[in-house]
Amino acid sequence: ARIFDTNAALGITHIVYEPQNTLHGSRFNTTDGWGWEGSLWFSMGERVREDAFDFTKDDVPSDILDAVASARAKGLGLLGYVYPQLGFQAMADHLYDDRLDISPPEVRTWLGDQLEAFLDQTGAAGFAWDHDIYAGPSEKMYAQWRSWMAILKRLRAHKPDIVMDHRQTNHIWGPWYQLAGSYAEPLAGDENPETYGVPLPSLHADHVAGNNLRIVNHRYAREQLQPPARLPGFAFHQTERTDDNGTDACFGGVEWCWDSNARDFDLVGYKFSLLSSI
Repeated sequence: ARIFDTNAALGITHIVYEPQNTLHGSRFNTTDGWGWEGSLWFSMGERVREDAFDFTKDDVPSDILDAVASARAKGLGLLGYVYPQLGFQAMADHLYDDRLDISPPEVRTWLGDQLEAFLDQTGAAGFAWDHDIYAGPSEKMYAQWRSWMAILKRLRAHKPDIVMDHRQTNHIWGPWYQLAGSYAEPLAGDENPETYGVPLPSLHADHVAGNNLRIVNHRYAREQLQPPARLPGFAFHQTERTDDNGTDACFGGVEWCWDSNARDFDLVGYKFSLLSSI
C-alpha cells in the first residue's frame, strides 16, 4: 500500500508489479536465470510454468485481485512481469533444455491464450517482457521472432490501450519490433553505471546514466525511427552490482546489506539525470 500511495502521489499511472508472494511462489523453486520466477504473472509464474495453473480455466486468487483493485482505486495500472520462453510444462513437447520454442503454431496459440486470459482475469494494465524469446538452435530465431510479433499484435488488438515494457535485448531486434509498442527498454540494457560507464569517464553515477541515456535515445530515433513520444526515459540510476565494501549483497552472498555504495548518494547528480530524460 505504501508503494502504491507513493507512486500515486508522484502522478505515476503504471507500475511493473513483481510481488514476492509466498502464498503462490517461492524463490527456491525458480528456473529462470535470476531467481525471479516467483514474482512473474503477479506471483503465479511458477504455477503457470508447472502447468498447475491455467489462466483460461482457473480462478485468480482473491489476494491478487485485491491488490489490483487497490492499485486501480489510486489511479495505478499494474503490469504483469512475464518471461515468454521458460520451461512451460503445458508445452513440454516444444522445449529445448527447459526453454520454450515459441515458434510452433500450437505454442503461439497457447501462450497467446494465457496472456489474453491473464489480462481479462486480473485486470492488468499490460506487461513487462524480459529474459528472452529465443530457445534452441540459432536457425529457429527468425521463426521465434515472427511468432512473438504475432502474439504482441494479438494482445494489442485485444486490448489496444495496454502498456508493454520491453527489456532484455529487444533494442537490437530492429525497427519492425517497435510496431508492438509501447517502448523499448531505457538505456538499451538492464546493466548499471558500473558496467556501461566504461566509455563515459565520470565518477558520478548519475552523470554516467544520463549520458548513456541520451546516447541510446539518439540511436532509437536515428536507427529505429522512434518518435519523441516513444523514447523511454530513466530518472536517477541503478545501484551498482559490486558494492563499495566488497559484500556483493546484490548477489545474495551475505545476510546483511550495509553501506552498499557511497556513489548512490549523489545529491546533485540526480538533476543531471532527470534533465537528460527530459
